[in-house]
Amino acid sequence: MDRQTVQTASLVVIAIATVATALGVWFKSNGSDSVQSTQTTKGAAPTIVQRANLNQSINPGTNNNPVTRNEPVTQVVFDSYEHDFGTIKEGEVVRHVFKLTNVGEHPLIIRNARGSCGCTVPHWPKEPIPPGGTAEIPVEFNSKGQVGQVQKTVFIDANTDPSPLKLTIRATVVKE
Repeated sequence: MDRQTVQTASLVVIAIATVATALGVWFKSNGSDSVQSTQTTKGAAPTIVQRANLNQSINPGTNNNPVTRNEPVTQVVFDSYEHDFGTIKEGEVVRHVFKLTNVGEHPLIIRNARGSCGCTVPHWPKEPIPPGGTAEIPVEFNSKGQVGQVQKTVFIDANTDPSPLKLTIRATVVKE
């Protein structure tokens, strides 16, 4: 075999290995070991890369499912799961406090809270919240560089099912 044939064969092997690895990640994140249909339609499941990125953004290197973490699962209720700031000026920093109650039988442990982007910053209690206890999660939104209808999500990783929990903030941001 000549050098060019060897190089081409090597590239083919690398491409096959890359596709096989991506499929393995996708099937693992889907919880499936069998081959699934690759037929797609409008509104169909995300691509392999989108699915892997989504899985990593929701579960960045940790197992967030409290059932498989061997933690007691509790239940939480928020006073609201969404807040609309209405119309605000671009560059304004606004804040809303989401109030929660642990309505389960075990202490609520919030391991992490994160915004869908750097402009949305949640703060959460670091101590366990006892059954029947209440807590607050203040969320700050910095509208700098945001114009128009804006919707951001806060993900709360806790010993609840489902986890993460989702809170949503909205605003209509207008230029000054």
